[in-house]
Amino acid sequence: MKSYRNNFGEIVTKWENNKHPDNPNYMQEVFWAIIEKENGQTLAYYHLGSGGKSKFIYDLTKEEILQKYL
Repeated sequence: MKSYRNNFGEIVTKWENNKHPDNPNYMQEVFWAIIEKENGQTLAYYHLGSGGKSKFIYDLTKEEILQKYL
């Protein structure tokens, strides 16, 4: 897991694991990212494998996201 500040001043945290967000019995490489905006909002997104569409998760804090999906 690594964190950095992007050009917009937001803190971005990225990691990858094999914990599928929709089905815990299914193993697949999942790439995660959390964006913490300066106004306090948090946005998480993930995508499966090395490509594909990103799916977004709203209305959770960074701690809740890490607890549930890390």
